Amino acid sequence: MSESSCSNPRPMDVTIAESVVRTATGTVDSEMVDQIARVLARHSAFSSELADTAARGMLTPEEVTEVSARAHEVTEREIQRVLARAPVHDSEVPVPPQPRGRPAVETYESDPAPVSRTAAAMLGVHP
Repeated sequence: MSESSCSNPRPMDVTIAESVVRTATGTVDSEMVDQIARVLARHSAFSSELADTAARGMLTPEEVTEVSARAHEVTEREIQRVLARAPVHDSEVPVPPQPRGRPAVETYESDPAPVSRTAAAMLGVHP
């Protein structure tokens, strides 16, 4: 895996990171978003390499499952470590949405909230 793939999060990584930070802290801290987006980019790069290795027949399905589960646990721990450093925020104060450019993936849903909660839940962040 090249270092550049680890340090360049995709727009989707940033969007998910924003959702996770907003859900967990009630605010959007750009440094935390950047850190979590880099964690997600590393996880994506590792998952792609794992899939390539499996496709070449170098790992059994059981090995792929085991390695994938460990990678997910590591990613979740890294995200929790970043979130643990978040300052305590008054949860009664609403956080307005931040304007974004064009989404990385086109969707046809009009309400992004369920997607945000799902992404946060998938990463082990529970409001």
